[in-house]
Amino acid sequence: MDTKQASWVDWYKENLLRGCFLEEMVQLMCSGGVPLADVKNIMGKNYPSSLDFNNLTNPTLINNSSVLKVNTKKAQMYIIDNFMSSHECNVVMSLMDTALVPSTVTVSNGDDAFRTSKTCYLNNQSHPIVAELDVRIAQVLGFASFNSEAIQGQKYDVGQEFKAHTDFFKPGTPEYSYFTNPLGQRTWSFMVYLNDTEEGGETDFPELDVSFKPRKGVALVWNNLTAQGYGNEATLHHAKPVIKGEKYVITKWFRTRNELLWNQCRVEV
Repeated sequence: MDTKQASWVDWYKENLLRGCFLEEMVQLMCSGGVPLADVKNIMGKNYPSSLDFNNLTNPTLINNSSVLKVNTKKAQMYIIDNFMSSHECNVVMSLMDTALVPSTVTVSNGDDAFRTSKTCYLNNQSHPIVAELDVRIAQVLGFASFNSEAIQGQKYDVGQEFKAHTDFFKPGTPEYSYFTNPLGQRTWSFMVYLNDTEEGGETDFPELDVSFKPRKGVALVWNNLTAQGYGNEATLHHAKPVIKGEKYVITKWFRTRNELLWNQCRVEV
């Protein structure tokens, strides 16, 4: 065992005794340059079974002929035309309009204008379309719906935006400890545009050099993690300001685990 690997072994043992999240340790070691195979050897029986990166990086939608793969090597990204019908989009927008509240961010950076949209948590709505969409999104990806967050809706009026950010939680930060208990890291983002925005409102990925104009019923899907399981900084994206009209979207985030598997992710000493 070389000196570098030995130092990671010591680091792992120390943090294991401290009761740190197993998934967070995996991501920190991988982001520190430790090969995933070595991480598994270091952690042994404590390697969390919820982190099956083959499944996380190969959803069933890849084999769906109606899905268009975005041409980039830096991330996994797909477009699905007509994922929702015009009628479905109209119904969901009406539901959102009854329950919108100011959007928030997971960590404040002192910029009050960082996210200026409004948000609706659709799981609070009793309309059957919410449950139907929840199941449909999960089926398209091939993941269990209970490995995900509730569908969230966002509305942007003229001038409103969500400045450049990533969807995954940063390992080694208070944000990670707070927001990953008990569902774990965000793996995939599944976003659907509910209307055609007249001008502005694009979803811009500067590191990927791609930008998407809101089109009614179109889904945009991307993986927030690398194949090694740590956050992919190339998925940085900016919901650009609406210039004319308005913008409605829904978003569903999938996670590495669910509450049913939570006990399997606890530390075994």
